Amino acid sequence: MKIRTIPRFLSLNGEVIIHGIIWLYILTLLVSIATGDNPFGRSLDGVSRVPIILLMLVFAATLSANAFFLIPRYLEQRKWLRYLLGLFFIWAAFAAVSQVALRGRDFNFPMAPMMVALAVSFAYRFTRDWIVNLSVIERLKAEKATMELAFLKSQVDPHFLFNTLNTIYALALEEQSPKTADAISRLGTLMRYSLHDSQVERIPLVKEVDFLEKYIALQELRLTDKNTVTFKADIQAGQDAKIAPLLLIPFIENAFKYGVSPSEKSYVDIQLRAGEETLQFEVRNSVVAGSGLTSGHGIGLKNARNRLQLLYPNRHKLAADIKENEYSVHLSVELEA
Repeated sequence: MKIRTIPRFLSLNGEVIIHGIIWLYILTLLVSIATGDNPFGRSLDGVSRVPIILLMLVFAATLSANAFFLIPRYLEQRKWLRYLLGLFFIWAAFAAVSQVALRGRDFNFPMAPMMVALAVSFAYRFTRDWIVNLSVIERLKAEKATMELAFLKSQVDPHFLFNTLNTIYALALEEQSPKTADAISRLGTLMRYSLHDSQVERIPLVKEVDFLEKYIALQELRLTDKNTVTFKADIQAGQDAKIAPLLLIPFIENAFKYGVSPSEKSYVDIQLRAGEETLQFEVRNSVVAGSGLTSGHGIGLKNARNRLQLLYPNRHKLAADIKENEYSVHLSVELEA
């Protein structure tokens, strides 16, 4: 079985199968003991069967509870106290059962079956997580290679683009079209940032905000008096605060595409607040009639979600919704210094 196919087996259904196999084996042994067919190779009387059956149940239940419930739900989530309380509950429950089942017999509830079961369950989870992590690494490498190939296929030679823009810019000045020349100059700045400056894992937040301001200013060139655009940035984080490049732009692109119409009243409101540890980013826009925009959809939004999952796992919150012809997106990201 290939590594990348094993995690499919170790899904919920696969773990249920493993869980069932463990209990089926234990039950088989219990039936053998109860019927007098001792699997341990020596005769047992009715009195000695009960402790062995109890110990086997302790082993199986502790193994299953720790491997499939306590470790993934509490230990892997760093909920140490709840995990220890879970182990104590298991121990207390079986200690109580043993006192009732073995009343009047010379037998003390031992810790050995629980300790062995805990060791086996930890070994199982470690092996399982190691295999799953290998599969995730292989998948991420494959996705990265696919994205790089797609980017190379779609990328036009930046030197050609910049030379062409410079030529058009010179023609606009020659024909005395200063607004056109200004628009071309801004477009060249945005392209330079996208193709060169953003080719790093993290970029200063102030530089990313400057890019957003230039993009919004370029978009405003095509708007009319019926359109309202506001952008407020409150940056309290230090100059060393960094963020993944081009992380916020898809949400603004989405707002201008689906929330602005030259022929009807519409608006785009963008708020950015950056504290010392967290960035709060909110975009609200009107929904243009017939745009087909629905919650969770829009240009680049799916890719933005995937990037957030890869770049900021468990360190971001993203919510998108439509209420009364208004589309809103709220993003919270933990900043890095």
